[in-house]
Amino acid sequence: MKNIELLQKAKQASSPEELMTLAKENNYPLDEESAKAYFEQFHGSGEISDEELDNVSGGGCIDKSVPPEEKLRRTYNNANVLCKTASCPVCGSNHGIVKKTWVDSAALDFWCYVYCREHQNQLIISTTLPEIDLILE
Repeated sequence: MKNIELLQKAKQASSPEELMTLAKENNYPLDEESAKAYFEQFHGSGEISDEELDNVSGGGCIDKSVPPEEKLRRTYNNANVLCKTASCPVCGSNHGIVKKTWVDSAALDFWCYVYCREHQNQLIISTTLPEIDLILE
């Protein structure tokens, strides 16, 4: 299943338990606490978060000339991030920098490689779901 499709299905889950089942079916590690947090994020109060507001700012004008995979690359490449799911095995920090991104346009697969800010060569996480695993700083 493509990551974008999985994210769309996750957003349609009607409970944290359903979200955990979906994650398990797709071999995505997800504990109960994270499932509750993601479910709340997907089905929050109806208010727009600062991140969502940033994504739609500009009066609704969408640059359709930039494909979604390139937008992801531009968003995350060299970005400072907080990782919600992993930490540096050396110092324990979950503050990192995305030093490498990779996009498979044909399959619409996307990877972010996050490295510890302190230990630049220490990989914290390789994620295909940066929207869920990372917080832009």
